[in-house]
Amino acid sequence: MNLLADGLVLLLLGQTVVFLFLGLMVLAIRLTAVLIARWAPSQTAPPSPPPVSAPPKEESAEIPAAIAAALHRHRNRFTTPTTP
Repeated sequence: MNLLADGLVLLLLGQTVVFLFLGLMVLAIRLTAVLIARWAPSQTAPPSPPPVSAPPKEESAEIPAAIAAALHRHRNRFTTPTTP
């Protein structure tokens, strides 16, 4: 019975230490966030979005054909032909 009591004491001690450590870590993170917010330079204006280019008016048929040919070649790269 003495071993069971020692195990329970170790269990409670270990969980208490972990709980206190995690609580201190949360407090340290919050304190760091407050300090950074106080001393960090404030942004005057949000950055402007990158310029948007106009989409092409008409897509030629060569581009989809080239993509289809590349996919076909890639998919059939490691297969052997079934007809001689």
